[in-house]
Amino acid sequence: GLRSHGGGGHGGIHRSAGKGHEHGDGGREFQHMTKECLAETRKVEAKYEKAGKEHTKFGSHEIDCGEEEQTCKLTATQGSGSMKFSKCFAKVCKQTNIKLELEANKPGVTVAVACTK
Repeated sequence: GLRSHGGGGHGGIHRSAGKGHEHGDGGREFQHMTKECLAETRKVEAKYEKAGKEHTKFGSHEIDCGEEEQTCKLTATQGSGSMKFSKCFAKVCKQTNIKLELEANKPGVTVAVACTK
């Protein structure tokens, strides 16, 4: 006889965001960087891409950001290993928030951030 699987309920776990955030970035919520900072930084990235310039450089602190942006040199350290990277952020972004945001996504990683406007 055929047995029907009755009352299967919903498969899969529903993760509710709880706070009703709208998530643009593949479901990742930004906890520290402001919406203004994110929006302005996206504009910076688009502008640099259009100009054929780098807005983010991994493994190096040598990045050339424009006058309208701030240059942030970042060093992520985990255990005995560390990695340098640099990025052009919009000036509305706060250095502390950038640090907190990066550390929030990567438990166990310490990020040093030095921005010059």
